[in-house]
Amino acid sequence: MQRTKGEFIRIQGREKTGWTCLYWDEQDHSCGIYPDRPIECRALTCWDTAAIEAIYEAPRLTRVELLQNASSEWIELIRIHEEHCSIDRLVAWLEAAPHADVSQIPSLQEAIAFDMHFRNLTVERSRIHPNLLPFLFGRPLSVVIRQVRAALRHPC
Repeated sequence: MQRTKGEFIRIQGREKTGWTCLYWDEQDHSCGIYPDRPIECRALTCWDTAAIEAIYEAPRLTRVELLQNASSEWIELIRIHEEHCSIDRLVAWLEAAPHADVSQIPSLQEAIAFDMHFRNLTVERSRIHPNLLPFLFGRPLSVVIRQVRAALRHPC
């Protein structure tokens, strides 16, 4: 697992025993949007990752750019969430205490609590569907922590 240099927007998946693309048809073993699939899907080949790595090196559209014509409150919510739930800070906390339980890292506990409360409050006050939260704020910190810890234990 390699960390990207910036955020990127991807198709939301379904979590079962791992991550499965929302458009993957398990019965037919086929992509439901194959003719119109995103550039990342077109470039991805498991035996040679050079093409997809090149795509991730190029500037990509961000959430803020996608929301530029939306209410400025949404952009402010994204900024506030990123300020309190920064992946850079999360990685720094976990690198500083690689074997510590989350309960032993107060700053991390606070960030997880903030993330959960912020997401719940956003749904409650704005009445958006909870499925939009990963687009607005990324994956929940409680999920990201497991992935970051795994990456720190087994770097590529």
